[in-house]
Amino acid sequence: MALAKELMGYPLITERSSLVLSASHFKKRTQTTQFSIKPFDRRPRKAKSGVVAAISEDLAKTLRFSTTTGDRKSEEEEKAAVKFKVRAVVTVRNKNKEDLKETLVKHLDAFADKIGRNIVLELISTQLDPKTRLPKKSNAAVLKDWSKKSKSKAERVHYTAEFTVDAAFGSPGAITVMNKHQKEFFLESITIEGFALGPVHFPCNSWVQSQKDHPEKRIFFTNQPYLPNETPGGLRVLREKELKNLRGDGSGVRKLSDRIYDFDVYNDLGNPDKSSELSRPKLGGQEIPYPRRCRTGRQTTVSDKEAESRVEKPLPMYVPRDEQFEESKQDTFAAGRLKAVLHHLIPSLKASIVAEDFADFGEIDSLYKEGLLLKLGFQDDIFKKFPLPKVVVDTLQESTKGLLKYDTPKILSKDKNAWLRDDEFARQAIAGINPVNIERVKTYPPVSNLDPKIYGPQHSALTDDHIIGHLDGFSVQQALEENRLYMLDYHDIFLPFLDRINALDGRKAYATRTIFFLTRLGTLKPVAIELSLPPNGPKHRSKRVLTPPVDATSNWMWQLAKAHVSSNDAGVHQLVNHWLRTHACLEPFILAAHRQLSAMHPIFKLLDPHMRYTLEINALARQSLISADGVIEGGFTAGAYGMEMSAAAYKSSWRFDMEGLPADLIRRGIAIPDASQPHGLKLLIEDYPYANDGLLLWSAIQTWVRTYVERYYPNPSLIKTDSELQNWYSESINVGHADLRDADWWPELSTVDNLVSILTTLIWLASAQHAALNFGQYPYGGYVPNRPPLMRRLIPDELDPEYASFISDPEKYYFSSMPSLAQTSKFMAVVDTLSTHSPDEEYIGERQQPSIWTGDAEIVEAFYGFAAEIGRIEKEIEKRNADPDRRNRCGAGVLPYELLVPSSEPGVTSRVFCDLRPVTVDLDDGETTVHFWISGHRRISRTNLVMLHGYGGNSKWQFVHQVSDLSKSFNLFIPDLVFFGKSYSKNPDRSIEIQARSIVGGLKKLGCVEGGGGVSVYSISYGGFVAYKMAEIWPEMVEKLVIVSSGVGFTQQQKTAELKKHGGDCSKILVPKTPMDLRLLIKISMNTGLTFVDWVPDFVLSQFIAVMYEKNRQELLELAKNLLEREEEPELPVISQKTLIVWGDKDKVFPLEHAYRLQRHLQSSRLEIIKETGHAVNIEAPTTLNNLITSFVLSV
Repeated sequence: MALAKELMGYPLITERSSLVLSASHFKKRTQTTQFSIKPFDRRPRKAKSGVVAAISEDLAKTLRFSTTTGDRKSEEEEKAAVKFKVRAVVTVRNKNKEDLKETLVKHLDAFADKIGRNIVLELISTQLDPKTRLPKKSNAAVLKDWSKKSKSKAERVHYTAEFTVDAAFGSPGAITVMNKHQKEFFLESITIEGFALGPVHFPCNSWVQSQKDHPEKRIFFTNQPYLPNETPGGLRVLREKELKNLRGDGSGVRKLSDRIYDFDVYNDLGNPDKSSELSRPKLGGQEIPYPRRCRTGRQTTVSDKEAESRVEKPLPMYVPRDEQFEESKQDTFAAGRLKAVLHHLIPSLKASIVAEDFADFGEIDSLYKEGLLLKLGFQDDIFKKFPLPKVVVDTLQESTKGLLKYDTPKILSKDKNAWLRDDEFARQAIAGINPVNIERVKTYPPVSNLDPKIYGPQHSALTDDHIIGHLDGFSVQQALEENRLYMLDYHDIFLPFLDRINALDGRKAYATRTIFFLTRLGTLKPVAIELSLPPNGPKHRSKRVLTPPVDATSNWMWQLAKAHVSSNDAGVHQLVNHWLRTHACLEPFILAAHRQLSAMHPIFKLLDPHMRYTLEINALARQSLISADGVIEGGFTAGAYGMEMSAAAYKSSWRFDMEGLPADLIRRGIAIPDASQPHGLKLLIEDYPYANDGLLLWSAIQTWVRTYVERYYPNPSLIKTDSELQNWYSESINVGHADLRDADWWPELSTVDNLVSILTTLIWLASAQHAALNFGQYPYGGYVPNRPPLMRRLIPDELDPEYASFISDPEKYYFSSMPSLAQTSKFMAVVDTLSTHSPDEEYIGERQQPSIWTGDAEIVEAFYGFAAEIGRIEKEIEKRNADPDRRNRCGAGVLPYELLVPSSEPGVTSRVFCDLRPVTVDLDDGETTVHFWISGHRRISRTNLVMLHGYGGNSKWQFVHQVSDLSKSFNLFIPDLVFFGKSYSKNPDRSIEIQARSIVGGLKKLGCVEGGGGVSVYSISYGGFVAYKMAEIWPEMVEKLVIVSSGVGFTQQQKTAELKKHGGDCSKILVPKTPMDLRLLIKISMNTGLTFVDWVPDFVLSQFIAVMYEKNRQELLELAKNLLEREEEPELPVISQKTLIVWGDKDKVFPLEHAYRLQRHLQSSRLEIIKETGHAVNIEAPTTLNNLITSFVLSV
C-alpha cells in the first residue's frame, strides 16, 4: 500500500519492506545479480515523501552500476546537461489588520518589488555536487506578481516562482528565502511541483524578516524527517547552521524580530526602580530554586543590579518571533484585556459604587443578570485614572447603556445553589478545576513534614472523635483499611508563609486540611476541616477543627471554613498546578527543543504542536499576571509571596518522573498498580472523572508516542547515539532545571521505554493536563463564592471581639470575608480571558496540515489512527456524562465533566483525516454502502463541497494533497465511489447514473441538502462523468461544477482510441493487474517524473495493485467496460450550472482539444489550463488547482 500511495505523492518505502534508500545497500545486492528482498520486524529507514526523484535516481544509478561499465563521471555530466523547470507555489498569510505605518511600508515594498528588490528563493538538493562537495543548488528565483497582489485582502495569497535544475539535481531538501523588502511577511508553506511523483512540501509557518534586519538567508527544510546521522550530505551543514542561528551567543538585548532561544532566571518580576515595595527576589539559583525562562537580555534596574528592567504594557515582551501569537489568538487576548479594563474601570472607582462589599447573594447574581449599573457623571474620575478620550467614554456608555455584564458561569447553570452543598464542595475535588490535589489518607491523624522547632508539633489537631460520627458506621481504622478517607492537605505549603500573608492589608488565610469520606454510592463528603495558624501568632489557638454543622451558627462557620479551603485550593491550583507544572516547568524543554533539535528531527516534529504559544503566554504572565502588583498578587490569597510559594513547591515536591498521570495517581494513593485493569491501574475512587477520562487520553497519547518512537528508534543504541536528542534532554535538565539537575529521579534517556515515558509526560502536561487545569477557571471560578481566590477575614470564635458582629449579622460578615466588588470584578474578567479557547486552537489529535506535517506516510497513517482514537474517547466521555450511575458527573444539578473533552468550541470534533471523520451510509435497505469522509464540524456559513475522485484507488489518497487546504474554506463531503475504497453495492447496474444516485442518496442521508441547501461538486477524470450526471438529474441541488481532466462527452470510439494509442488492453490500463500495466497507467497519467517508474521494483508495484484493485477487481472491470463501451447521448445535455473546466496541457488521456470542445458546449463555463501537467492535475499541481477551485466556488 505504501508504494501505491507513493505513486501519488506518498512515501515509496513501507515499514515492512527492507528496501533502503542508501545506494550502498543497493550496490551490495545488485552485485549478486538480483535483489533479495527480505522483510524484517522494524523500520528499515523512514519513508520519504516528495523525494522520489532522489530514490529513483539513486536506484537507477545503482542498477546501471551493476549492468554497465561506463564512466560514472560522464553520466553525471550527461545529466547535468539536461535542464528542466520546476515551480514553487508559495503561500503567504496576510495580516487582517495593519496600522498606517505597515500599510505605507507595504506600498513601498510593492513598488520596490517592481524595480528588483524581490523575495528571492533558492532550491537546495539533498545531494552534494561531486565536483565541489557542496550542496547542489538551483538558480535563484524571485516570487512573481508580488506587486500585483499587494492589495489582495485574502487571508492567504499564493505566489509562484520558477527554478531551473538539471537531471542530476536529485531531490529537494531545503530552500532558502531572502526578503529584500522592508517589511516582514509570514511564510506559511512552499510546495514544489514538477519533480518526480508529486509535490515536495515545505511547511514553514514562520516570519521572514527583512534583509536589513537579518542579512542571512532563511533556511527551510522539507517535511521529511531525518535523525542526525541520517541527514543527507547536502543538508548537514545547513542543519547545524540553522540550529546555531536559533541558539545565539548568549549576549545582547533581544530585538522583537529575533529568533533566538536562550535561558535566564526569573529576575524580572519586580520593579524596584518604581518602588521598594515592588522588589521581588530572584527565582532560580541555590537560594530559591526555580525553572529557567526565556532570556531577553534587557538591562538591569538601577536599584538592583541582579534584577532585570521591566517592560510595562502595552509594550511587548520579547519572545522569539515565531512564538508570538497569531492574529486570532491576539484578538482573543485583546478582547479579554478590553473586558478586563472595562470591568476593572467601574468598581475601582469607589465613589461610583454604593458599597465595596456585596450586600447579599442577589447582588452577585445581578452581575450576570443586570450588569454593573454605571452612575452618570463619573467621566471626570475615569479621565483621572485612564487617559481615554471623552468620545470613547461616551461611546462606551452609550453602547452598554450603562451596563457591564458578565456571562453566567456554568456552576450556576443547572442549580444556582448547588455550590453551597457539601456534596458539590467534595465533588469539585475530583471533578472541578483542581482535581489533582486530593490524596488518600494513609495515616490518621495526618502528620506534617515541616520543622517542628519552627512550625510547632507535626501532628494534626484532628482526632477520631471529630469524624467518627460521619463515617456511615465505619470506625476510623476500618475507613482507613477500606480506603475511604481522603484529604486536601494545604498545611505545609501555606503555613510557612502565613505570618507574612496575614500581615498584608485585607488578606487573611489559614493552612487548611480537609478530610473526606468515600460513601457507598461512590461520592465524597467532607467530614472535618482543620484550620492552622503559625504557633507564635496573635491568635490564642493555632489549630482548630470544624465539622459539618448542627445548627445555624455552626452552619455559617462551616461555610466560612469551606471558603477558606477553596481559597487555599485556588491559590495552589493557580500558582503550583497550573502555572508551575504546565507552564514554567515546560519552558526549559521548549527552549532546549528549539536550540538542540533540528526542524528535521522526528522528535521535534512530534513535540512541535504541543509547544505552540507557551513561551508567549509565559512572557505575558511575567509581564502582568505573576509580576509584582500583577493580577495574581492582587487577586489571590498569597499576594506578594505567591511566586515564592510556587518556588517552595518546586523545591519540595516537583518531580518530573511523577508528572505523568499514572505515577501521580499512585503517588497520591488514589490508584494502585493492577495489571488486570484496562490501564494497569485500579482506581480506589472508581468514579473519579478527571482520572477516568485522563487515563483514556494518557493511554492514547502513550500508544501514539510509542508507535512514533519505535518507528525511528527500533533499538536503544539509536537513542544513545542521537546527538541532538541527547543534547536536548541534557540541556533541559542541566540548564533549564539546573537547580534540580543532581536529583536522582530524572529518567535516563537510554531506552525506548524511557523516551516514550518522557515524551508522553511532556505531551500530557502541555495538552490534557493543561486543559483540565485551565479551561474550567471561569465555569467554576467565575462565581467567586464557589472558589474565592482570597479571603479578607478569619473565622471568629467565642473569645474574638468580632464574634458578636458575626452572630448579629452572619451574612454581612460572610461577604466582608469574601473578595470585594472591585476584586471580584477584576478577577472574573481575568479568569474569563484565561478560560477562552482561541479560534486557531489546535486540539489534541489534530495538526494544521495533517497529511503533510511529516513526509513519513506510515506516521501520517498512524496519526490518523491516533486522531480516530481521540474521536472515540470524545464519544466515550459524552456517554459517561449521561450515565446516571456516575454520580460525580451526572445527576440533578450536577455539571458534566467536560474539561478533558478533546475538542471545544470554537473548533471541530472527531479529527480523523484532515479534520474529517469517516461515515458509512447504507442505502436501499443495505443493498448499497457508500463510505464518506466529511467535515467533523460543519459551519452554516461555509459552502458544501463534494469531491469525486477518478478511476482506481480511493478518495483518501487521490485527494491527500488537497483536503488540508480545501477544508479551511468548505464543508467537505468526499465519498468513495461505488466499488472503490470501502463503498460497495449488490446492484448489478454499473452505469454512471447508479453511481450518481448512490452519491446523492448518501448526501441526503447525511443532511447535506436539508432545507433546500445545495452543493458544489469538484470532480476529476471518472468522477467528472458522475458529477455531470448529478448536475443533469438534480439541477436544484448542484449549484456549481468543477470538472478536471474528464472525458465527459467523448464517444465510445474516442475513449477507446485515446487509450489504445498507448498500447495494451483498455481495461487492463484502467484496472491494472501486473506491474507493467501499472507502469503504463502512470506514464499515461503523469507528465513529470516518469523515468522513476521503470526503476521501481515489481514487488512494490504489486503491493499497490493488491491493495487498490484486488478487492473488487471484477466489479471495477465491469465499471470500466461500461464506461468504455457505452455511447454518450447523441447530443450531450447542456447543464445550467456555472462550470469551471481545468485541464493539464500535456494530458495524454483526454487531450486538450476536448477541453475546448467541452467549453464551447457549455456556454456558462470557464476553462483554465495548467501548463506542464498531465492527466493527474490533482497530483502534479494540487496547490494551483486548490486555488482555482476555491476562487471559483466562492465567487459571487
